[in-house]
Amino acid sequence: MALARSSAAHRNPDLPPQRYHDAANVLLSYQNADGGWPTYELQRSFALVELLNPAETFGGIMVDYSYVECSSACMTALSAFSARFPGHREGEIRRALAAGLAFVLRIQRPDGSW
Repeated sequence: MALARSSAAHRNPDLPPQRYHDAANVLLSYQNADGGWPTYELQRSFALVELLNPAETFGGIMVDYSYVECSSACMTALSAFSARFPGHREGEIRRALAAGLAFVLRIQRPDGSW
């Protein structure tokens, strides 16, 4: 959507609405139960699975947790999508954004960082 609005729009023509709808549907499908978004797949297991991690060098790789960066990017994209296509899954997007905001606020540290 940003490319279509840019000065390079003549080189990057806008996509059909269905492509935007598909992208929003994928973002909605990737939201974890905690309200946040992971890097590439839903959180499918528990933190105890980390005990089975065969790579001692890399911690926290067995479960795809929710991250503030991914969550804020998905929330930004869903907000922009909703403004442009207000009739598509409106209630679900509103609930996803509320759950995402609750996640981001819940994991914020006392000093304001994440």
